[in-house]
Amino acid sequence: MITLNFQAAIDNASLQIGDIAYYKSLYSDSIFSLGAITSISEQSIEVDSTYTPNPGCFIMFSKDNKVNSSGLKGYYSEIKMSYSHGDKAELFAVSSEITSSSK
Repeated sequence: MITLNFQAAIDNASLQIGDIAYYKSLYSDSIFSLGAITSISEQSIEVDSTYTPNPGCFIMFSKDNKVNSSGLKGYYSEIKMSYSHGDKAELFAVSSEITSSSK
């Protein structure tokens, strides 16, 4: 476990525990993975890693695609709605949002 301290407050509302931290050196074109973010405070993050990047490296993060999916993917879906109370009920609307994902 390593702690990365920053000079300014971390001001990114989308940063979450479980995101993957990456770093890039000023002297390399490669981007390297550090590991999962385990803790976030005002000016530091803890990362599940044994490697500590050098000062001056650019730190970034990405979301886990398994957790942060924006919707159903695929060509077919089915939904079943039921109402189990004895009283009468009316359904006024059902809607969906469909976008083409891949072809």
